[in-house]
Amino acid sequence: MASSKPSLLLPFPIPAPNPSDEVVREFGPLLRIYKSGRIERPLVAPPVDPGHDAATGVQSKDVHLGSYSARLYLPPVAADGASASAKLPVVVYVHGGGFVAESAASPGYHLFLNRLAAACPALVVSVDYRLAPEHPLPARYDDRLAALKWVLSAADPWVATAALHEAAHHLVHRRAFHRPHRGPRHHHLPTPSFLPGDGGGAWRPPPRARRTPRPGSAAATESLLPPAPCTADAAAGGCAPTPST
Repeated sequence: MASSKPSLLLPFPIPAPNPSDEVVREFGPLLRIYKSGRIERPLVAPPVDPGHDAATGVQSKDVHLGSYSARLYLPPVAADGASASAKLPVVVYVHGGGFVAESAASPGYHLFLNRLAAACPALVVSVDYRLAPEHPLPARYDDRLAALKWVLSAADPWVATAALHEAAHHLVHRRAFHRPHRGPRHHHLPTPSFLPGDGGGAWRPPPRARRTPRPGSAAATESLLPPAPCTADAAAGGCAPTPST
C-alpha cells in the first residue's frame, strides 16, 4: 500500500488511498480509479506556475485554447528584443506520462523546457493535452494536432513576433498537413509508448514495412526485371542452378 510519507526518490509525499472510497483499478502508483469515479495520480508532483525563470532568463506563460492549453517559453534573446529581424525556431513539445499523467505544468518538464528554450534559443510550445481515462481516444491526438495548427496560425503575439514569418507558416503547413505520405520534417519521439487501451491488447512493434519503390526510379525498374539466373558457383549459397537448354 502506498504511504503518505515522503518517498526516498520523490521530493513530495505519495498519498495513501482514501479509506472511505473503494479503489476499483490501480496502475501501480501512477493512477488510481475509485468506485465513486474519482481519479488520483499519486506520482504527479504539484504543478508550478509560469513566469520568469531566474536561472535562464526565460519567460513563460499559459495560453488556454478551449479543450486544451499550451505553455509558451520565450528565451531572453527574444524577450530583450536584441535582434528584431532574427526569427527564432519553434519547438512544439508534447510531455510524457503514458497519456494518463503529468502536464505542461509538471516541475520536471517546466525546468527542462526553460533550459531548452535558453540553450537553443527557440520559442517552445508545450502542449497540455487532455488525459485518459477522463478523456478517451482520440482526445489527446486531436489536442496535439490542434496545437500544431494553432502554432502555424501565429495567433499569439509571442509566436507572431519571435517565430516564423507568414511565408514560412504556409510552407510548413503544406508540408505537415497536405502531403499524405510525408509528415513534418522533424518529428522526434524520445520515449514512444502506447497503452494497451490504445489499440486493443498489448502494444507490439509493427513489422518492418517494405518500402514501395517510387515509380520511374531505378529500384522500381529493377523490380520488374526477371530474377538473375543462378549459376553453379552461386548454388552453394542456396539457389538452384538454372538448367541449361
